[in-house]
Amino acid sequence: MTPELFNLLKWILIGILTVVAGLSINAYGERPSHRGQKPTAIAIGVLAGILGAWLNAVEMSQVEPQPNSVYASLGLSTGFALPALAYLLWLYGQSREREAESELRRGLLEKILKEVEDRRQDALDQLYHIPLSGIKHSSASSGVFRPIQVLVEDHTRLLDVSISTLFFQEDVREKLLILGEPGSGKTTELLGLAKTLCEQAQHNPQAPIPIIFEWSDWRPSRKALEAGTLNRWMVEQLQLKYGLDPQLSQDWLHRNRILPLLDGLDELQNFMEEAILAINAMQEDKKEQHFGLVICSRAREYEDCPENLSLRTAVELKPLDNKAIKNYLHHRQASHLWPVLKASPKGWLKLAKTPLLLDLMPQAYPAPRVPDCPSSAGEAACRHQLFEDYSHRQLAQEDNLGYSEEDSRRYLQQLAQILRRQGQTEFLIEDIQPDWLETPRQKRWFNWGTRLIGGLIVGLIVGLIVGLIVGLIVGLIVGLIGGLIVDNETNITLTEAFDLSWSNIKGAILYALTYGLIFGLIVGLIGGLIVGLIGGLIGGLIVGLIGGLIFGLIVGLIGGLKAKLKVKSYPNQGIWESLKKSLIISLLTVPIWMMGFLLINDLLVRAGQAAIIETVVPPGILMGVMMGVSLGGLDSVLYHVLLRWILFRNQVIPWNYAHFLTYASERGILKQSGGRFRFYHDLLREYFAGEDRERPQLTLAAPSRPWLNWTLAVMLLLSLGLFSRNIQTVVLDKAMMSPTLEAQDRVLTDDLTYGYRTLQRGDIIIFKSPNTSANAEERLYIRRILALPHETVEIRQGQALINHRPLETLPLPPSYERDAFTLGADEYFVVGDNHEIEELEEFAEIVPRPRIQAQVLLRIAPLSRLGSLD
Repeated sequence: MTPELFNLLKWILIGILTVVAGLSINAYGERPSHRGQKPTAIAIGVLAGILGAWLNAVEMSQVEPQPNSVYASLGLSTGFALPALAYLLWLYGQSREREAESELRRGLLEKILKEVEDRRQDALDQLYHIPLSGIKHSSASSGVFRPIQVLVEDHTRLLDVSISTLFFQEDVREKLLILGEPGSGKTTELLGLAKTLCEQAQHNPQAPIPIIFEWSDWRPSRKALEAGTLNRWMVEQLQLKYGLDPQLSQDWLHRNRILPLLDGLDELQNFMEEAILAINAMQEDKKEQHFGLVICSRAREYEDCPENLSLRTAVELKPLDNKAIKNYLHHRQASHLWPVLKASPKGWLKLAKTPLLLDLMPQAYPAPRVPDCPSSAGEAACRHQLFEDYSHRQLAQEDNLGYSEEDSRRYLQQLAQILRRQGQTEFLIEDIQPDWLETPRQKRWFNWGTRLIGGLIVGLIVGLIVGLIVGLIVGLIVGLIGGLIVDNETNITLTEAFDLSWSNIKGAILYALTYGLIFGLIVGLIGGLIVGLIGGLIGGLIVGLIGGLIFGLIVGLIGGLKAKLKVKSYPNQGIWESLKKSLIISLLTVPIWMMGFLLINDLLVRAGQAAIIETVVPPGILMGVMMGVSLGGLDSVLYHVLLRWILFRNQVIPWNYAHFLTYASERGILKQSGGRFRFYHDLLREYFAGEDRERPQLTLAAPSRPWLNWTLAVMLLLSLGLFSRNIQTVVLDKAMMSPTLEAQDRVLTDDLTYGYRTLQRGDIIIFKSPNTSANAEERLYIRRILALPHETVEIRQGQALINHRPLETLPLPPSYERDAFTLGADEYFVVGDNHEIEELEEFAEIVPRPRIQAQVLLRIAPLSRLGSLD
């Protein structure tokens, strides 16, 4: 070992040991992640110091007499330093992860606490708590009742054991079922418990975070129920509502860092039994079970369900007694209602025992108003009258922002009915889907409207290159094909956000590479075979492979990063975000496609082929805009706007839906949380939805004859191919056809059927030049047929005589004359349309049938000259 190498290794190891000693000091000062962290850190620091001093004392002169001790010092130092450094770096990473997790936890707790406080503001006056009775269920003491005493002090009802206190009792073990009738305050009590748990979690980092999950968002899958079914659903909800990373959410659920509060079990209706089975399966599994769990449900629906939850304790909220009702009305300055309630024990008084309905009475009937309903009326009639008067008072105020009471009721009724059909309690404007359409006429408008929008988008993009008229025609045909093939029952999917988490980016890159390679190979082979028939097989393969690879990579990458907007702060946020994403994707992909086209041209030139395009700018813009529209969600935004326009025209929603929903929230009919809306209570939603409970789910009907749709689609696709093939730009020899056709006019031709049809007088045709030698350049001419086979033609001073009879329909130049001649069996006499031309040598010609290629059918561009050729 040379002195230079020895000194280099020595000082490298001393530097590493110094870093290890410094990291050990930091590890000792950090909050430990396991029991032996601090002693281990001290030991590592001491050993690093000893080994560093030992190495520093070793000199190069000792290498010769004592080589083994020198090598031992280097080996021991290296063997200790590297594992110690790796361990301390791991501890440092764990510490940073804990800090990031702690910061995320604090932010999440702030969001949840604000959400709970906002919802509690709309709940029943917090000074008036709800009487309870607890029912303890266990295998050891089944059916044993444990009463909860209720203390009455002045006008306030207090519980000596509140739900928050009961929840932490040893025999309850933080697992509780809250039961009660509609409006009895189940959600209010759940919010109170959530507030207590949030405050506890803020003071204790080890306490779980309470999360309220709405059962209405859960649906059983077709797969068999598993222990992790509910946890997977909770992971999705945490990502959707709070933007939590799925892996982190799963980890928190398994470590019991989250305490689920499941509200509205009864709202599942037909799926309630499956939900209870899923809960029991989750709690029986050691990995998936939760140490704390709270579930709310209506008592009657839970009792009617054949399955029961395996929770130790259930608490049922009991109706208010007369004294509590009277005290509450006095507190709300509504004592004038007590005589009315007292006189109707089976109607109004029975309603008042429900906290929600009692809370609405002072708002619906401020002094001196009283309900206009007979005292003999039953509970159902009184409830209907209460909601009717409450909504009338809230919606009939003068500052109604332009929404009449009739319109407001209609919009709220439609919203309530749709939420009931879909089994939802919350509503997002971005979630409006085609299943809102009810009549066949509305569905037809939407189906054909989406096809038209798709066709116009394709047409406008194609029009950037080939011309507006041609692009629109091509686009409309493509739209019709897509409308026949694509299933119109699919939901409108917006590109609201990109998930840029590292785990998602890695998955998106892998997905993009896989998708890009597969798509590139498929498009390359198919494109090579198709394009190769025209421009050569090598050119077709190059264009197909490169273009398909770029297209597949972009589609795969963006498709992998697309995500739902996790937290919506205001209405219509998903719509505006999708528009932004369309613009961003277009701006990012335009230069990619330009570079792709440059690469294609370069490869074609190197392969001895001609470049496919002269400039890469228009095609690059074309492909970038197309990908921005399709991948960025602009097409979905347009479909959403079309759907809302149809609903607006049919008076289902107002045009400015966000404005109306905010207005209804200010009136106390709805509750708004960011971009989400829900009715003040489920009972109020049921009132607006009406009694039509048997109404089926409305969806767009599937095509009754799919084979017919595919047949039409294939025919339209063939038509598109023929159409694009038969669009030509006119190249005229002089001005023979003016003013019917001018140079650079774009025309639609027919070369497929014209070879089998009988040619008619007046047809404008395209025919080849007579010189067909191998070295001669083939030229095409355009003329109009004047005479047909076997006819005798004579022209005198511009007057055509066919079979000795004058022909007045086709004027000719006055100075043009021609002696009489008779056409052969396959000959046609053609002339130009410009009867003012002076050069008459090529004005007319006898053309054999084999030289005639096509008929000119229609002039399609420029726009000012669109029309027939008559």
